[in-house]
Amino acid sequence: MNKMKYIFGIIGCSALITSLFSSCSDDFFEAQMDDRISPHQHYNTKIDAELSQLACYALLANVAEGMVLVDGLRSDQLDVTANADNDMIALNRHEKSNSNTYLDPSDFYKIILNVNEVLPNLQNILGKDRDFDSVAFKGAQGSLITLRSWTYYTLFKLYGKVSFMPTDINTLDFSAAPVYITDKNTLIDTLVNELLPFYDSLDINRYPIDLYALIGELYLDKGEGYYAEAVKYLKLSLDGQHYNKTGLKGEFMMLTAASDKDDWAKIFVEPLQNQFNVGIEGLGYNLTARTYVPYSIESGHKNNIEEWMHVDFNYMVKPTAALIDSFNNQKPAAGTAIGDLYRGYKVSFDSSASGEVYVNKYSLPTQYLNSADIIIYRDSDLQLMLAEALNRSGQSSVALILLNTGVKNATPKPPGYSTTMWGRNLGVRGRVILNPNGVPVTIVSGDPYVEYVEDLIMNERALELAFEGKRWFDLKRIAERRSDPAYLLDRVCGKFDNPADSIEVRNNIGSDMTKWYISLP
Repeated sequence: MNKMKYIFGIIGCSALITSLFSSCSDDFFEAQMDDRISPHQHYNTKIDAELSQLACYALLANVAEGMVLVDGLRSDQLDVTANADNDMIALNRHEKSNSNTYLDPSDFYKIILNVNEVLPNLQNILGKDRDFDSVAFKGAQGSLITLRSWTYYTLFKLYGKVSFMPTDINTLDFSAAPVYITDKNTLIDTLVNELLPFYDSLDINRYPIDLYALIGELYLDKGEGYYAEAVKYLKLSLDGQHYNKTGLKGEFMMLTAASDKDDWAKIFVEPLQNQFNVGIEGLGYNLTARTYVPYSIESGHKNNIEEWMHVDFNYMVKPTAALIDSFNNQKPAAGTAIGDLYRGYKVSFDSSASGEVYVNKYSLPTQYLNSADIIIYRDSDLQLMLAEALNRSGQSSVALILLNTGVKNATPKPPGYSTTMWGRNLGVRGRVILNPNGVPVTIVSGDPYVEYVEDLIMNERALELAFEGKRWFDLKRIAERRSDPAYLLDRVCGKFDNPADSIEVRNNIGSDMTKWYISLP
């Protein structure tokens, strides 16, 4: 078993792991060290460096499941049932609150603080363990800085501001009021400048959170003037030289058709066991699920999503009717059946004998209940972001190829998408045997054409990435890009059957896009 997965998989015991170094204990901010292990005792070998990194990544489990729930309820993908608690109802109705049971910002800052504790101590290992050379040192730094940058970026997307913590935690002044970054472009520039030094022209290392995927997403979110950079890094995340070195030659998820209805679902069933995995020792990752947070009830850290969403448990939230209709109205490329046969009914969602529709994506067969992994980045996500960036950079035709039937079926082949790396690519819709989506002949050029293609991509992301914590951010990004709050408001408020509820929620969200954030405690 891959070492990363093995150690990362015991996150239920993360308190034991993190007690190996001071910052991960509950009494981190106490003045006395007591009997804890000090940094000079811990940071001696390459294994110590790996354990320290893994302990930081383990803290992702405290935020991932909440992100999925909050995204679904704030967007047009989830609605509450009669069993929902008051906090879920408030999230669904966008009611302002200074507390959020399901997503505590302090859990994100714990990741940042832990990263900042580990980073300056890694250099203590240099010279002590010959296996931890300058290359390993830079790889460990890049891995942690990528994790920290993803955490800052996610914090901003949720709360609209972040407070940067000093890397030297000894300088942290708890008596001072936090200073927040409230401008998105300032944050993106800061994070990109931290990440770019770890750009590797030889593409040797791939971190558990893909560096190139994150840089590409940051540029995509920054928008006008940066779409070409987004294309560069998102494409590199998919077809970098790393794959040539492993001999895989770009065999990522969308390359071959789903030969069986269960194939697409396997992405979510213990990703490591069902997908070919590569990576250097201690920094492995999965070719389909690039970044995923593992849960294991056997190890004492269960994933609560199944209890929130499945009809056999508490059944507190459910898929919206609009999303179900979108799945059911897809047209397969073969046969007479209607519906998204590989991703829809019995896969992403299901229904009980009494007709209650429920989320099934986190209840697909696994060895244990409440143990589904949560994916942060996977290949379809990256390919659709790449299509979005291509469309906005004047390459709408290539964007449609990646959305629909892929490079394999394109004539002529788009420049830069070699048959070696992309020759078997069937596109996101082609991978699940759906008819291609095109632009009406009446729309021929300009902004209407670009926005129509963009709408197709967003619709596809809603299906492909349903209930994966992406939709609210997608809607917000497009609304901001177009300076059109109605883009988000119409979709989110459209999930309410009662017109009075729809109007109330529309007023709660408001048209001021700078206020579309969760209130900080």
